Amino acid sequence: MVPVALLAALTAVGAHLRIPLPYVPITLQATFVCLAGLLLGPWRGGASQIVYVTAGLVGFPVFARGGGLHYVLEPSFGYLLGFIAGACICGLVAGPAPGFWRALLAAWAGMLAIYTAGVVVLYLNLRFV
Repeated sequence: MVPVALLAALTAVGAHLRIPLPYVPITLQATFVCLAGLLLGPWRGGASQIVYVTAGLVGFPVFARGGGLHYVLEPSFGYLLGFIAGACICGLVAGPAPGFWRALLAAWAGMLAIYTAGVVVLYLNLRFV
């Protein structure tokens, strides 16, 4: 339970270490998402990101631009959904005791999941909303 909360908190800290850009700021969140998958495995890593996203939607200012339920309408909300999938995929690809190359491949797969979800929702939001 404590490692899950710790990685959720690190993801929140990573949200505030950012390079501000229009629509989608660059943050260190994805780094901590992959770290959660690598260190905690797919299920607890994914759980840490569910805790993070839930805390932000409830209203805690853990996202890059604050928090609250209105965040589901933000163009960058897909990246938050991708965090959950990214941590799970990263943990699944890494396996129980990954070496360097396996961990690198797992992190790449996790990033691919994050950015795929983010770009799809960003496109839909900017195109239809």
